[in-house]
Amino acid sequence: MSSPLANDESRDLIENLRSEVLNERLNAVQSLKIISKTLGPERSRSELLPYIAETIDNTEEVWMRVAEQLPQILEEIGGSQHVSVILTLLKQICEIEDAKVQETATKSFISLSHKATPEELSEFFFPVLKEMCEDTWHPLRSAAATILGATFSLYPDSLHKKLGLFFPSISVDQMTIVRRSLATALPIFITTAQTQEQFDIIERLITTLSDDLSHAVLIELPLALSFLPPTMSELKINSTKRIFASPRWQARAVLADSLAKIFIDGPPPADVVKGIADPASIDAAVEVRASIARSLPFIYDSGAYSLDEFAKFATAIASDKNTSVRSAVAKSIGDISGAPESLCSPLLSLLLEDGDNNVKLAALTSVAKTGYAVSAAAKHIGNLIKFSPWRTQLPIPGIIPEIARTTDVQYFTDNFIPLVIKLMTNESSDVRKNMVKALPLISEIYGQDWKITTFAPLFEQTFDTKDYQVRQTVIQAIFALKIVDRCSGVIEKAILDPVSNVRIVLAREASAAKTVHITERLMKDSDNDVAYYAGKRE
Repeated sequence: MSSPLANDESRDLIENLRSEVLNERLNAVQSLKIISKTLGPERSRSELLPYIAETIDNTEEVWMRVAEQLPQILEEIGGSQHVSVILTLLKQICEIEDAKVQETATKSFISLSHKATPEELSEFFFPVLKEMCEDTWHPLRSAAATILGATFSLYPDSLHKKLGLFFPSISVDQMTIVRRSLATALPIFITTAQTQEQFDIIERLITTLSDDLSHAVLIELPLALSFLPPTMSELKINSTKRIFASPRWQARAVLADSLAKIFIDGPPPADVVKGIADPASIDAAVEVRASIARSLPFIYDSGAYSLDEFAKFATAIASDKNTSVRSAVAKSIGDISGAPESLCSPLLSLLLEDGDNNVKLAALTSVAKTGYAVSAAAKHIGNLIKFSPWRTQLPIPGIIPEIARTTDVQYFTDNFIPLVIKLMTNESSDVRKNMVKALPLISEIYGQDWKITTFAPLFEQTFDTKDYQVRQTVIQAIFALKIVDRCSGVIEKAILDPVSNVRIVLAREASAAKTVHITERLMKDSDNDVAYYAGKRE
């Protein structure tokens, strides 16, 4: 690289490729296109790329940037007939064990593959990919597994047999990372497969990998199974059984969590569902039990259990000793479509009695979704407000509007409005704010008349408190519900409130709402801050 360059900028950039300052090296790599344009195709191929390969250090961030930029300079080095120069450098980068570096390099290799013609794939890409598949250095085989799965369908039919010969050894490679890379590449391979020959290869690969002893490999397979076409349902079932039979709890957990995705085209036979659900519900690993709890909607929809059988099954999991399992059950009940009240209400009532607040909150979410066990929910929300820490209470205001959607207006008014007021007068400012935000959502459900007749008198009563922070919250609620004209008594009291912070809140709300008759009075307030916010225009 000693020849004179066309301009000083490019010369400086080349010098910076070996700068001791990381940012200078990164900026130089980012400018490879500028450098290669200046040097021209011949010198870029014969000097620039070898120079990069020889002089850049082993800083992962730099190599990632190089891998990103290489596909961008293909035209500058002379076009696709010279792509092998770039592929060789990408192969070199794939030798680095860092996962992010290798991921970036393989993405660039795959990107270039998609732009290549069948002839170019045969002449330039296949030889490099073959070398990587057969290399003794496992990072190269790992990268090759990813590339092979992602690009197999791009190659001409004449090469499919040769490419297919690489899979058997990769699928049983002694290095877990190689087999895992193959497993992660399967979804792309499946979605791009076009011939029966390719689907036969996929079937053999999944069958082999389903018996793998590493959880790192097995946890990737459920996603691949979910991409299989309905015509391969038998493979789905057999692989599901094999993966669940693994001694690796991680594999069983991911599989149990993925049942709905795997069998999106329709549930497997009842004995398959029960063969997973029953043992999973009593698995020694908490994660597996929690996973099957999250799959309750799928299990219910599968029809594998009668209604009574499912009720017993779900009740048993809802009584699990671990809170994360019970929480998963509580949340899942709300996701069971079309489940009768006779099934859901007893389960939700049981979970609302749980000693763990997170389980109760999850159950309340399901109450809101289903409209079942509402009376029990009102009681337990009251207990949570009274006895639980403020952080536990934070989600409750957001749940109440959802309960309102499934609840009769009179029942809601009698049983939940007192809870709304308790949340508005909560010791925690965050809880109060959340409740104020939820008020418009409730009013949208029950209408304008209900909003006025319910809240206006309540705010009049609630404002008469010694707690100035509650008075601030009442003002915010009035403006949130847009019932200022219906709460003139409260507004008048607020204008004259002895605590300036209350008047400041009123000034800010009135100014934002452009309520002139209020701001004009507050602009004359003796407190400078009150007057300032009253005159401020958002």
